[in-house]
Amino acid sequence: MLALRRPTVFDGDVLRLDVAGLAQALAKCCRLALAEPMIKARFAELGGIAIGGSSTEFGKFIADETEKWGKVVKFANIRAE
Repeated sequence: MLALRRPTVFDGDVLRLDVAGLAQALAKCCRLALAEPMIKARFAELGGIAIGGSSTEFGKFIADETEKWGKVVKFANIRAE
């Protein structure tokens, strides 16, 4: 089991959330889960591929996909109903 540092700190009576720490911890958990053979097998059963990467790589993937499919939508003149 993965042990994570607590992503919050106390500052007097105020509890502040360490967003960057929380995001890093969540990303690490996701990468570890996606490396599990059982998870990979389930993704394959559903027709997917379990891949892991950094949040920066994911952001680039989303930007690239948005651009690619945006061109298709414009070319086909697809409109929301």
